[in-house]
Amino acid sequence: MDPSMPYAEQAFLVRTGISVVFLLVQVVAGIHLIRLRQSGIRISNVLFMSMILYFLAGPILFLTGSGPIRDSIAVTTGAGNIGIGLQLITGYPVIALIVLNLVHRKLRPKQDVTRT
Repeated sequence: MDPSMPYAEQAFLVRTGISVVFLLVQVVAGIHLIRLRQSGIRISNVLFMSMILYFLAGPILFLTGSGPIRDSIAVTTGAGNIGIGLQLITGYPVIALIVLNLVHRKLRPKQDVTRT
């Protein structure tokens, strides 16, 4: 283990755990969407917003952190995000969030605004 990055193993485990949780929630959201359940939209919205915040947290921690913690987080960026790395690089959470909500608005039945 590199003494300049004493927390690399912990950072890797945390990042991998977060990736696994994101992927499991994505499977659940997908099942709900396939079944055309409203909960699929809500789960997806929370998931994709969480992924966006997670993606932004890495650079913020890197820029504001210092020393061994920052270095440990930086060294695990690629390997720790093994399941969601491609999604984050391609901007999938942003694209999916926008498209999913646009399609939902188009397909949602019109509500009668004259009724009280």
